[in-house]
Amino acid sequence: NPQLPADNLVFHLSAKNIVGDETATADGANVSQWADLSGNNYDAYVDQGAPEFEADGMNANGGVNFDGSRSMIIADTTAINGTDFTQKSFAFSFETGNSVSGHQVIYEQGGSSRGYSLSIAEDGGTAKLFAFIFNRIEWPSGELHQAIDLGPVQPNTAYSAAMVHDSTEGSGTFTGFLNGQQVGQLTGVPMQRTHNGDVGIGEVKDSSVHPVTEGSINSGSSPFQGSIGEIVSWNDALDAGDIAQITQYMTNEWGTDGGVVTNYTNGSEVSEEAAWQFEPAA
Repeated sequence: NPQLPADNLVFHLSAKNIVGDETATADGANVSQWADLSGNNYDAYVDQGAPEFEADGMNANGGVNFDGSRSMIIADTTAINGTDFTQKSFAFSFETGNSVSGHQVIYEQGGSSRGYSLSIAEDGGTAKLFAFIFNRIEWPSGELHQAIDLGPVQPNTAYSAAMVHDSTEGSGTFTGFLNGQQVGQLTGVPMQRTHNGDVGIGEVKDSSVHPVTEGSINSGSSPFQGSIGEIVSWNDALDAGDIAQITQYMTNEWGTDGGVVTNYTNGSEVSEEAAWQFEPAA
């Protein structure tokens, strides 16, 4: 079975192993601490109310439910945001809730000057998913905010997403993926500088920036109303092979689209490509 890339792994949170010792989490249990499975001990802790483990979340694979009123943080540290980065990648599996309206932050790190985020935001009256990187201090005027529209999202739907920042060649790139498909790539994205502030999961922590309006967002705002299955971070630039591997892994773990689903009919293995739900951005 496909596994996550191990090189330059920063942290790894999975709703299938919340405690970190393979102990099953009971349905409805509060998640006060979410163990980092990378071995680096970057655990997540409660910020504004403990999320709950929801056994029927993430296509009945179990997810951490934030429900619009709960959030977690990871303390800022050098490997996450405390130095300059020429390469950084993230992968996520999440499930939207009953509503996708407003601005809903799934993940963000940094503050109001520099950072990264994955969030749902309304654009032209449509709820869309955005991969976002910004630097309002060192980057050239007109290129301070780099957002990739990953496409519309629907309520009560599970997705996998990834974003890759690589400034080691040329002018730098920022690439966004939804359910394994590359949706967009921006050029002219330089090195990201130190971007202090605790990581916010399910809500903004220590301020951030809106991917559509480009306005500053206060800490404690933009709550996510769904569930999260997995968040993974690397100080590396994932390549096409890594993305394919991660996409299949997410399909196997969470039933998200993009990978190959293996079914069994009359004892025979039958593999089918998972249904595609992505709608290209206009």
